[in-house]
Amino acid sequence: MQELASLTFTPDGSGHCLYHELFPLHKLGRLQCVRASHLEFNPETQAWEVRVPEADEIVFSSSSRRTCLEWERRHLEPIRKEASHASTTRSAQRQCLPV
Repeated sequence: MQELASLTFTPDGSGHCLYHELFPLHKLGRLQCVRASHLEFNPETQAWEVRVPEADEIVFSSSSRRTCLEWERRHLEPIRKEASHASTTRSAQRQCLPV
């Protein structure tokens, strides 16, 4: 599977993206990273769980960590893009911005 990535900039010059190694973001300057989701293993359910801080609820779970990471990219990237276009508010998986 080919990994896709996007980096968008808001009118104030801030860049927004889900963090991954496809872009050498450090070359743009100092970064500020904010988690938009948390991926943790639940020993009781024996599953990996994706939580979003805003709702503090499980939004996806799987016995496979990789499946959870793929879900995050598919579902949080569109949310990040919508938030970037709507305002300069920061939201998404691990969002890193040049500061």
